[in-house]
Amino acid sequence: MSYRLLLDENVERAVAERLRDAGHDVERVAAVPELGTGSDDEHVAAHARDRDRVLLTYDDDFVPAIDGTPTLYVPDETLASDAVAGIVTTIAAHYPQSEIDGVVYAGSNWL
Repeated sequence: MSYRLLLDENVERAVAERLRDAGHDVERVAAVPELGTGSDDEHVAAHARDRDRVLLTYDDDFVPAIDGTPTLYVPDETLASDAVAGIVTTIAAHYPQSEIDGVVYAGSNWL
């Protein structure tokens, strides 16, 4: 299975590339004309919800602002891009996008 993802501005471009290679539909906040770098968290979360995308973020400040947005939160910013993409792909293999409800902690325990 694959996800429709919105990558927060703190998620590296290399992660986006690896996720695309794994078959996910990836949109980056920095590349969305309505958002862009520096968009507030509520606006980013609303964009993800409105477009049926799972938000992927490293931002722990973001978590309280998501208000029901399906979110994959990666608590370890030091993980390599391959590891992050592998974690997301593993989660997708176990849980369809429709079952992501609120925040899923996407840590190295998924590797």
